[in-house]
Order: sequence, then C-alpha cells, then structure tokens
Amino acid sequence: MKKLSLVIVLIMQVSLAMQVQAVGIGVKPSFLELDISKGADQTAKLTVYNVSSEAAWYRVYADELSDWITIEPANFRLEASETKQINVIVQAVEEGRQVTNLSVVASPLDKRVFNADSGVKIPLRLNIESNDRGIFSNFYVFMAIWFVICLVLICLVIFIVLKLRKKTFKEKIVDKVEDVFSHKKHWWK
Repeated sequence: MKKLSLVIVLIMQVSLAMQVQAVGIGVKPSFLELDISKGADQTAKLTVYNVSSEAAWYRVYADELSDWITIEPANFRLEASETKQINVIVQAVEEGRQVTNLSVVASPLDKRVFNADSGVKIPLRLNIESNDRGIFSNFYVFMAIWFVICLVLICLVIFIVLKLRKKTFKEKIVDKVEDVFSHKKHWWK
C-alpha cells in the first residue's frame, strides 16, 4: 500500500511539473552605460525579443531611479518571434555614478494552466558629470576666444606702430623747410 501511494504521488508530481510553462525572452544589449551631463537627457535603445512559440505580454521598468528613467513603451505585446525596440530616456538629476537594473518581464497570455513569468535584468550604469565648469569647458569655445584675443592684440600693435611712424602733412612740410634753410651743404654751392 505504501508503495502504491508513493507511485501515485510521484506520477502526480511529474504530471504537474510538465504543465508548468515559461515564456521565452531575449534582450539586447545586455548592459547599458551612459555618460550624461547633470540636467541633460539621454536616450538609449533596448531590443526585446519573444523567443517562444506563443504570444506574451511584456513589462519593462527600472528597479531604482524610476523618477529619472522613462521607458517608452513600458508595456506591450509581442507575438511569437517578434521584436520591439524600447526607448530608455534618462534625465540626470544629480552628479556622480548611479547604478540600477532595468527589468524586462514576460507574462504568458494563456491563463488556463499555471504559467510562470520569466524575466531579464539589464544593468544600467549612469556616469553623471557636472556641467558648470564655466565657459572654457568646451575646447572649441576656448580656442575661439583665444583667437579673438590674439587678433585684437595684433591689430592694436599694428595701429600703434603705424601711428608712431606716420607723420602729418604739416610735419613733412616743416622737415622740408628745415632741410632748405639748414646749414647743410646744398647742391648749388
């Protein structure tokens, strides 16, 4: 009798285990790292794949930092072997390094049998830099300002040199008159 009840329990467990199903899921890329300036927005893209043979309902959400991260679309349906591109929009609120996970969870549509949800976690690393380093933080802005300053200095030097070397018309006449009446030896003498 004990053997018979043990066999019946084993058969029931095996038959129940065969009815449990899970939906297949795939996500690319497997890791996201974003370099963002404080206060700026940046968008990353995820591609979600339904690798199972049946349709499923998908949810994508951030485990933490949900007030910084917007996911579009966050909920969607995929047929068998279908893919969907997801936009992950991050707004950097404070500087520093922040780390969280993006969870992608698939739920089967068939509720007649016990179905397990399946999911994937995508690590998300945010490197947020301060953007208040002043006007000289951009190399090209710095070079343009440096070029303008040099150009102004060169023009100023040229103007001063020309002003010092240039004699007025009156000064030229006075020089000629002095030459004529000076005690120099003239050609007629």
